[in-house]
Amino acid sequence: MNALTTVVPIEHEIKVTPNTNVQIKLLSSIRSQNIDNVIKTLKATLGIGDFSVLPEDVKSIIDDYYDTEDLALYYTHSVFRIRREGVQPTLVIKQLVRQAQGELERTEYETSLSEIELQNQSSQSFPEVVASQLPDIRDKKLAYLLKVTNERRNYLMERKGERYRLSLDMFVYANPKTGRTSDQQFEVEIEALNDAASAKLNNIKHNLLDVLTGFKFSAGSKYERGIKMFYIDSAEWKQVLAAWSSGIGLAWIGAIFGILGLIVGIVGVWLTIKSL
Repeated sequence: MNALTTVVPIEHEIKVTPNTNVQIKLLSSIRSQNIDNVIKTLKATLGIGDFSVLPEDVKSIIDDYYDTEDLALYYTHSVFRIRREGVQPTLVIKQLVRQAQGELERTEYETSLSEIELQNQSSQSFPEVVASQLPDIRDKKLAYLLKVTNERRNYLMERKGERYRLSLDMFVYANPKTGRTSDQQFEVEIEALNDAASAKLNNIKHNLLDVLTGFKFSAGSKYERGIKMFYIDSAEWKQVLAAWSSGIGLAWIGAIFGILGLIVGIVGVWLTIKSL
């Protein structure tokens, strides 16, 4: 397996989540298949009219997240992810440097794997990578805990030498253990692509506070929010209750009451016949 390489010394980004009304506006502009409409909507809702915004690409991304049984990575705001968006899967490790409201600074390392290498490594709980990059958990096994299926639209933002990537994510969570899936989620990320942008990103965040009537700052990474959504960080009974509340339980309740109704009907007929 190839050694992990540093993608960027420090990844610096802002994450915001649009409310329902803004989601509808964004979806409407996307479905119109008019790039100008999408950019106009993003500029208006984010208050970034002084930036030039150009479409970059659209990607279909599948992310599989791994962690230890006691969620050692989750509790240290770290990420161990297998990403599929091209020919080869990519193993990514992110570790937190600093976190503020809606803002993350993380180191990021990655390496490409063949499918055979991935199967071999995952069956052994990725011993080489864990030993070199995550020595604190080298005596623990990694388990597959969360899947995110994401359609990402990337745009390049520029202003006076500052370069950013604005990503519009529409994604769905899945719990591989229970089979439960989430409703479609939305998130907008603004990532600094050069030092000038990184130096200004905090100012952009504070400016956004004045215009984000249709957004809220995201709480943590996608992985952390997915863990909370499925109560994976909670007691087993809460996870079971969450799975039932997703509709599986309601279906079972309906089936149980249907069977009870049938039994009551049969008993009623039997009592009627006996009384004749």
